[in-house]
Amino acid sequence: MAVAVGAGSVWVASRDDHTVSRIAPRVAQAPAVTTISVGDGPVDVAVGEGAVWVANSLDGTVSRIDPETNEVVATINVGDSPEHVAAGEGAVWVTLRGVAE
Repeated sequence: MAVAVGAGSVWVASRDDHTVSRIAPRVAQAPAVTTISVGDGPVDVAVGEGAVWVANSLDGTVSRIDPETNEVVATINVGDSPEHVAAGEGAVWVTLRGVAE
């Protein structure tokens, strides 16, 4: 499970069910929870550059979620197993797990 904070919410990636949950606090009420389907095996999540970014380790992709609509607006194939994602300074950074030869 990976957690990130931003866009007024807490974002939690769940590898087992291929989702990210958005937990938005609400005054005097229980938090609002929205579940968003992403790629296979989400292992990390980051908020920045106007989006929520999810590294999906089992299908070699990064999902881009629009925090205004709570929808995946892009799926980027990175060609290997992404392990971590970070966003800032005008870019999105992804680390990949290398395969030993």
